[in-house]
Amino acid sequence: MEDRLIAGGVAGLAGSLVMVGLDYLVNLIPGVSTNLLLAASAILSTDVELGTVTGNVTGFIIHLICGSILGVIFIFLLEITKYRFVLLKGFLFGIGAWFIVCGMIARLLNLPIQDKFIDNLFMLLIHIPFGLTTAFVIKNYVKYSVRETE
Repeated sequence: MEDRLIAGGVAGLAGSLVMVGLDYLVNLIPGVSTNLLLAASAILSTDVELGTVTGNVTGFIIHLICGSILGVIFIFLLEITKYRFVLLKGFLFGIGAWFIVCGMIARLLNLPIQDKFIDNLFMLLIHIPFGLTTAFVIKNYVKYSVRETE
């Protein structure tokens, strides 16, 4: 991939898909309810649609769009900070995404948030693979003509 915007979007999309898969697995644990798709669908859906198939599909699409936007932000952060230690930066980006999205933006938009410690912990644990996957895709599939060689 030679275009930074497309590369960041695709990388964020891949990270979002991994995150949704992990969210599904985490919700199989008794007592854990991360509500990832519910919170995403609450951005555009009515209260009646939340928790339904329509709401979940809407949440899935919104989550992929938000992940793509974060992927673009991440690749431009890499442009500023250079392409060294990409996976470490992806790890930190996942933690930062959890803090900003779940801690700040969700509260500002009055989205359903996790009120139990265990749910917040699992949300953090599924944001880290998001950042790592996004960084992995950028590291391995963005051509050297786009990024600076050292």
